[in-house]
Amino acid sequence: MGILSRALRVTDGEEERQLSLTDYQGWVDAGLVRSSAAGVSVTPDTAMALPAVYACVRVLAEAVASLPLITYRRQGEGRARATDYYLYNLLHDQPNPVMTSFEYREMMMGHVLTWGNHLSEIQWSTNGRIQALWPLRPDRVEKVEQTPDGLVYHYRLPNGGIEELAEWQVFHVRGLSSDGIWGWSPIRMQREALGVGLAAQEFGARFFGNGTHMGGILSHPGVLGDKAFERLRTEMNDRWGGLANANRMAILEEGMTYQRIGIPPEDAQFLETRKFQVTEIARMYLVPPHKIMDLERATFTNIEHQAISFVVDTLRPWLVRLEQAIHSRLMSERERQSYFVEFLVDGLLRGDAISRSQVYSVGRQWGYLSANDIRRMENMNPIAGGDDYLMPLNMVPAGAEPPARALRALETMTPAGAAVEQRAVRSINARRRLQLANTETYREAAARVLRREINDVGAQAKKQLGQRDAAQFVEWLDDFYSEHRQFVITQMRAVMDAYLRLVAAEAGDETAAISEERLAAFVQAYLETYADRHTTISRQQVTDALATDDPLTALEQVFDGWRDTRPGTIAGNETVRGGGAITKIVYAAAGISMLRWRSVGDTCPYCRRLDGMVVSIEANFLAAGQDFQPEGAERPLRPGRDVGHPPAHLGCDCVITPG
Repeated sequence: MGILSRALRVTDGEEERQLSLTDYQGWVDAGLVRSSAAGVSVTPDTAMALPAVYACVRVLAEAVASLPLITYRRQGEGRARATDYYLYNLLHDQPNPVMTSFEYREMMMGHVLTWGNHLSEIQWSTNGRIQALWPLRPDRVEKVEQTPDGLVYHYRLPNGGIEELAEWQVFHVRGLSSDGIWGWSPIRMQREALGVGLAAQEFGARFFGNGTHMGGILSHPGVLGDKAFERLRTEMNDRWGGLANANRMAILEEGMTYQRIGIPPEDAQFLETRKFQVTEIARMYLVPPHKIMDLERATFTNIEHQAISFVVDTLRPWLVRLEQAIHSRLMSERERQSYFVEFLVDGLLRGDAISRSQVYSVGRQWGYLSANDIRRMENMNPIAGGDDYLMPLNMVPAGAEPPARALRALETMTPAGAAVEQRAVRSINARRRLQLANTETYREAAARVLRREINDVGAQAKKQLGQRDAAQFVEWLDDFYSEHRQFVITQMRAVMDAYLRLVAAEAGDETAAISEERLAAFVQAYLETYADRHTTISRQQVTDALATDDPLTALEQVFDGWRDTRPGTIAGNETVRGGGAITKIVYAAAGISMLRWRSVGDTCPYCRRLDGMVVSIEANFLAAGQDFQPEGAERPLRPGRDVGHPPAHLGCDCVITPG
């Protein structure tokens, strides 16, 4: 056998195969030739050694794999989740017995992003349904043949044999392609750019491996014999070569001199080359640099819009490609008429808390979103009666007649009085809508505040109380909550400012708007009052826990309440309290002198008794410490403050209107 013949025979695992002279990539994969002008082999496998390539592939693969993939049934102009359709669980949960849906889709994207194609063998049942999808390695496809009966895939098995798979046996997802049959490999199309990156990476590794010094020349005034030459070279490499010997001083004998050769890395712009390659690779995959932690030019002033752009410009084409591949290759023509699949990207397109609340407010006001629609988008459970849609006219359930009590009241009013009452009803429902839409944003902000308290107070308690130094811990608490007050204001400012302004606008539409200066001053004062109230409650609960026999256990119980229920309690109470307070300020600025208590929704005995009560705007509906026990109440309500506006108690959802 000649040299060329031996070179043409390569071993792949246990298989020995013949390379043709035209199989250039086979020669590259076999390591017989270099695949780029930079002198390094660039293949889908070697390219993954570049951190930027690995990061881009991982970001895209994990993003697609983590999105819910839902199968829907068409219903007229609508749709419903087809959980009873056999493909639903296959795509959503487990495509084969050994892989989860996440693992399968992550691998699928990895194949397409590196080899340009993904293939899976379809396992069919005897009744013509798909039982499983088994992934195939794209690099083992010898060729794809187009026949009158469709495509035929020639797949090389591990034992060297070739299996022919018909088109109906293969689930094929292609990347960008020139013929619509086989996708281009992004790695191979960009081998020169990636070759520069791999060469720079290899150069850096060798540079540091050689002791962070370039090579040089040793000059001897005489002539060295063979033994002396070998001894000198061995000694120089052992003593001064390698990273462990970097910066050691060399002692030269017999008049020898050292002359450094080569270009220092900084002169060759080594670091700049590596940085540029990161940008090039991010451009290749259309991934924003900040997604792969290249933060050199990141400002984060518009990070939300960059994230949305990533979904729309980068992810969406891949999602459409996968949806259409599933639709055309895993469903029959008859099934396509009734079913379709779609990735859910709503969670990735969510704006910040303020933006979402504004969108929800408009949608609820104009009747195309119900309370439960909003709650589902915020991953909250539905509420009773939350599926009703409201009409902009008077914000009652669409198609419903006004409540009988309201009709009777309107019948006895003058036209002017009826108009005032209609504006009041509209304002009540609008403010209630804002309260529901903003409750979750309040809860999220309160949870952030409480997480900091739990982490800091809990850590310090374990440290100080474990050393039996309760006095020092109490002193630390005073300092912490003094500083924590400003943190509360900072975290709650955006949420409260947006909500209070929206409520002020609704109340002002009913009467007259207040000035920006007065509104800003009220928001700041309310924030400071809330921060005082929050820190006082937290500080007292921690102090009470310290007075127990087992303060650390008692503190953990307090923290459990802070995690589980307190954020929701704060959200429900503060939306009502803040809404009532700003409404009263707006009314006072408009010259309104009397206030009327209005109950909303499912009211308790206390709120039913207060419903309709009219007091002076300078008076209170209930006095602090007053025992208030109306008919039907099991025990008296004793408020801890003067109640000049709702809430009268925790869970109260009432409002005020002009009296």
